[in-house]
Amino acid sequence: MAFIDTQLYIHQLISVKSFILAGDLVKSICLLRYQEGSKTLSLVSRDAKPLEVYSVDFMVDSGQLGFLATLDGGLGLLLPMQEKTYRRLLMLQNALGSALAHHAGLNPRAFRYDP
Repeated sequence: MAFIDTQLYIHQLISVKSFILAGDLVKSICLLRYQEGSKTLSLVSRDAKPLEVYSVDFMVDSGQLGFLATLDGGLGLLLPMQEKTYRRLLMLQNALGSALAHHAGLNPRAFRYDP
């Protein structure tokens, strides 16, 4: 059995092989590694900015490993698409941004998180 002292409120753990991605509701994300030989968990990397992360997941593509985190509780999907489809979806997003009422009267382009 292995133990590691993590951040404040880890609510999601996702693992791929010996890597564990932890999503913390107060302190963002951290990447851990489990070493089976010595039965230890070690910290590989931690986000330096304290962000509210609501969901995390790994992205695996052949020999490449990445991860995705959502900061606003929204659902996210990352997939390849043709440029024609991208342009059509971008046009739809822009049309909806002009036609629909915005939360608290905020412009959807102006109130995005800026690190």
